[in-house]
Amino acid sequence: MRVAVIADQELVKCFNDCSGVQLTHHHAINEIDARPDVIFYLLDEETLPGGTKTLTAFDCPVIVNAVCTTLDALPERVSRINAWPGFLQRPLKEVVIREADKWFLTELFALFNWQYRFVEDTPGMITARIVAMIINEAWFAYEDGVSTKEAIDLAMKLGTNYPYGPFEWGSKIGLKKIASLLTQLSETEPRFTPAPLLIKSVNPWR
Repeated sequence: MRVAVIADQELVKCFNDCSGVQLTHHHAINEIDARPDVIFYLLDEETLPGGTKTLTAFDCPVIVNAVCTTLDALPERVSRINAWPGFLQRPLKEVVIREADKWFLTELFALFNWQYRFVEDTPGMITARIVAMIINEAWFAYEDGVSTKEAIDLAMKLGTNYPYGPFEWGSKIGLKKIASLLTQLSETEPRFTPAPLLIKSVNPWR
C-alpha cells in the first residue's frame, strides 16, 4: 500500500513502520510523483480550501488536518483527522470518516497499529472542544485577576495531572486556532464565547 504524507517531520513520526506500507514524506502536493493509495494532508488547516481540490485529483482517499472544517465544506473522498500540534501524538486518534472509505481506512489504521475513534462530524470533534474550553476559562480567570498565567498553569498540571497548563496548551496549539474554534462554536453554543482578552491577544488591534 502506498501512503503519501504531506506534513512536517514531527508528524511523520506518528506513522509506525509496518510491513505492506510504502510511506513517502512530502512538503507539498506537487512533490507526489506516483499515484498513492491514500494521502494524509496534515499541514495547517488554513491551507485547505484550494489544496483539497488538488488532492482529489489523485482519486484516492484523502485524510486532512481539519479540526474546524466539517465534511460538508470538503470534497468527496476527503475525511478529517485531528492533527493539531500535540494531538496526533496522543494514543487515541480522532477521525471523521467518509462512509464510502471507512472499510479501507479501518484496514489502514490497523497497519499503523493506531488506536482511533470515529467521531461525529462537528467542529472541534471531541478533545479539541474540551481543550479549547479549558483554555478559554483560564483566560477568563486571568482577565478577572484570579492569578498569573504561570500559577494557573501550575495549578492545572498539579491538580488534574494534565500534561500542560491551559496557557501552555494554548501556546503549543496556537491561540489563533483556539480563538477560531471558539468563535465558530459560539455561533450556536454561547457557552463557547471566547474571552475578550483571548481575542485581544490574537487580534491586538481590536
